Amino acid sequence: MDSGFFSLVSRERMEDVLESIHGYTQLALQLMDGDGQVLMGFGKANGYCALLRRHVFTGNECSAVHRQAGHHAQALGEAYVFTCHANLNHIAFPMLQGGKLLALVIIGPFLMDRPDSTLVSGVAEKHRLSAALSLEMYDELSAIPVLEPARVEYLSRLVGHLLSPLLPAEPAV
Repeated sequence: MDSGFFSLVSRERMEDVLESIHGYTQLALQLMDGDGQVLMGFGKANGYCALLRRHVFTGNECSAVHRQAGHHAQALGEAYVFTCHANLNHIAFPMLQGGKLLALVIIGPFLMDRPDSTLVSGVAEKHRLSAALSLEMYDELSAIPVLEPARVEYLSRLVGHLLSPLLPAEPAV
């Protein structure tokens, strides 16, 4: 899927647009193919996610959640805001041609409200985490950006305005 997507949108152009979005929002971004393989990434993993990957998840959970969100975004034909299995928010934007998902842009994670202990306690109960790990995760939440829901909606629309024109126009039927 990589070569197919980059035959329609130049790698350099896509990198420039995604880097600009990342530079302005300071949110992590990934461009993925339909199999969940990361084609490009901007921004670092946050400490909260790093702890979960190190102590809780086995490796494919994030890709699976991102692919599932991509399918929802594909069905909608527009950006889809979702909450991952770690209770963090993301935006999935589908790069579509003829209804086919060519690539997927994942923006996030971010929160839509100030974090509190319930965010960690839900994950801790589900995965039977130690109190020490739960406290460490809670400490890491302060580094995750908080965007009010209205800003998330504007960002979703803005991403659509920036990314949709990158694909060539589909021929009229």
